[in-house]
Amino acid sequence: MKRLKNANAIIFTGGMIILYIIAVSIFSHLSDKYSRDISPYELTGEGYSESTGTVTGLADTISFYFEGTDEFAVNYLDITVDKLSEKPMNAGVFSADDEGQYKKIADIYIDEGYNEVKIKNGASYRLDIQNGNALEFDLEGISLRTAPSPRCIISNSIVIYAVFMALILYVLIRLNAFERLGTLGLSQRLVLGAEALFMVFLFIIMLYGIGDIRFKICSYALIPLAAAALALMYSGLKEGKINSKLITPCVLIAMLVLLCVVGFKMVSEPNTDLGTVYYSAWEIVDDGHVSTVFTGSEKHSYFFKESNNAYFMHYTANIPILALLALFYKVLSVFGLNRDSLLSNYMSILLNIAFIMGSVILTLKTAKNVFGKKGSLAALVMCFTFVPFYINACRFYTDTLSMLFVAAAFYVYSSSDEKFKYVWLKYALAGAAICAGALIKGSVYVVLVAFIIHLLLKGIKNLRCCAVMLAVIAVLSGVWGVYIDHCSWIDMSQEESMEFPLVHWIMMGMNRSGGGGYVQSDFEYTAQFPSKEEKKAADLEMLSKRFAELGTVDGAGDYLFNKSAGTWLEGQFMQSVHMDWVLKKGGLFDFLSADREHYSLYNIYIVVYIFCIFIFVAAGGIFALRSPKADYGMLLRLTLLGAVIFFMLWESKSRYILNFAPVFMLSAVYGLEGINKALDEGQDKGKASS
Repeated sequence: MKRLKNANAIIFTGGMIILYIIAVSIFSHLSDKYSRDISPYELTGEGYSESTGTVTGLADTISFYFEGTDEFAVNYLDITVDKLSEKPMNAGVFSADDEGQYKKIADIYIDEGYNEVKIKNGASYRLDIQNGNALEFDLEGISLRTAPSPRCIISNSIVIYAVFMALILYVLIRLNAFERLGTLGLSQRLVLGAEALFMVFLFIIMLYGIGDIRFKICSYALIPLAAAALALMYSGLKEGKINSKLITPCVLIAMLVLLCVVGFKMVSEPNTDLGTVYYSAWEIVDDGHVSTVFTGSEKHSYFFKESNNAYFMHYTANIPILALLALFYKVLSVFGLNRDSLLSNYMSILLNIAFIMGSVILTLKTAKNVFGKKGSLAALVMCFTFVPFYINACRFYTDTLSMLFVAAAFYVYSSSDEKFKYVWLKYALAGAAICAGALIKGSVYVVLVAFIIHLLLKGIKNLRCCAVMLAVIAVLSGVWGVYIDHCSWIDMSQEESMEFPLVHWIMMGMNRSGGGGYVQSDFEYTAQFPSKEEKKAADLEMLSKRFAELGTVDGAGDYLFNKSAGTWLEGQFMQSVHMDWVLKKGGLFDFLSADREHYSLYNIYIVVYIFCIFIFVAAGGIFALRSPKADYGMLLRLTLLGAVIFFMLWESKSRYILNFAPVFMLSAVYGLEGINKALDEGQDKGKASS
């Protein structure tokens, strides 16, 4: 009993701390949203044309001067540029002291698009573009983003915190939570804590995401209408009237045809990391190994000047997809295809489509295992209308290729033990699926952690099942490691000095100026150190500085929730960034590109779709709070919670979560099921009262 009380005290205290952090973060976020953007009073610099906004400079340094303000405490300098001729630009920010002398306050890299720099208050500023070469870009704007003083943030956060607590207490009282809490065991209380934490995180992320929606009027109107209509339609479906043997194959065939057509229309030049993997795989087919000579034609040469082999020493996580594609291209070469053939590119797209369709089929089978034919039909509709499947068909990279193994792991886990001759075989297969997916994309290990926690919450006797999964993963990953160290098609001799430590991606994820995504200067910073241990020490030092730069709790929370909203609610999974790779412009391209006339329709659809999905995910979590238990729905939300926390800390882009699409779709089906049951209960009560 004493242990139970201690556990309850820890959970309660932790919950209160988390709620306060969230309250502070919300107020900080709202403060930033509604603070004044201050346009520069003066923008002067050699080569700057105020009428066109174009900057052309031949001097070593181009300088811009602008004034600050004393009304608010200045927090951030926002710089937006376009059509940058050389990426990135080196720049320095200077602030004038009381004597009018300028002192440097920040060294930065300016990349194309939006750049954010945290600065201190000052009366005057100077931005120096440290050019070095002929340079041209369009300066779209420089502004000082301001926020109220910390005293105001803290006091108002306390008010918000009090309102939060009042609402939470009201809900708990209405649900008779305090009475039921006394009847729950430790395992159920832990489940309740995890469910509540996920709901709070999801609520805040959606709150942050709402503020970033484009075409707000249409989106704000359509999101609740679409969610309500879909919930009512699902509730109206009758299990016995669903002819899944006819509907499912027809929809899957239609989806396959659409994927093939869209993939063909969006055939793209493999670029950046995908380009390096593509051409390196063909090097293995043609020469027997990845090139160790830098030629300057490498697809990664814009961000570092090393050979294809050296690229894989830095990014060892891409070696499994390299092996997979090399094996596939070896088969294609038998039919006379080569790396410069457009057909080999399209064959890669077809391979990607096969992985996507496999993921969809396994997702449907999982939905049928858990929810029956009705849930499987809902999952089918979600998959068929999920536009990112189609627009990512042409991008045969780790995001879609690893998704098949995520879906496979959940299908195996959802299958009854009776389907397997030996129960341990079920968990061995689940472990094998997780290992294969994690080799292609490491974030899949989130699924392993969720499975282990879920099994232990169901009972300590499941420890042996966890041991089976861990043993299979250890053996398979160990065998792969030994093979790579001794294979002939890649030279791993310099792995120790060139491989980046895992902390590098956490350090990059904490870079405010990069929004938590890839930052070229971070790559160069880590790459300069000669050994992996030195890289790790340097990254840890930089990481500690960045945590310090986040300042107070509100700064950290605001950044992390903003980052999460951009990751989970962007909806396009970054495909819009890769539009320039498409070889055939026009037609479909006009709907998908931000500067084309039909883009607004596409953007509104994507926003409404992704918000509806997460509204249903939230609904499932809310219903689970009434009766917390370690069921399959809890596992799905636990996986999403793990993924949210992981990408809060890790380098993050929206396409990085595409492989978790089966998880949030199944979670949404769980929410639809909860709404359906609630409506049925309401009808039964209405009939009883009448």
